[in-house]
Amino acid sequence: MKKSLFVILFSVFVITGCKNEPSIAPLPEVNEANCRREVIEKIEDRESREKFAGLCSRGPSVGRIRPTQKPLNWYEFNQR
Repeated sequence: MKKSLFVILFSVFVITGCKNEPSIAPLPEVNEANCRREVIEKIEDRESREKFAGLCSRGPSVGRIRPTQKPLNWYEFNQR
């Protein structure tokens, strides 16, 4: 009984401990050349691609989204 329980627990431990996660490539530098649609589409990992596209949309160039200087919460927004 103890031996079979040990074998089961050991096999579960080995199976769950062996994750083969692919290495994530580093993101390219955020600049005008790399923030083109063609370059963004070449990034294979979805999470990395979304993160990089978000960084590109908030870049320092003209016409990009800038952080709000004085953000309002919904209560203050509705009081105007």
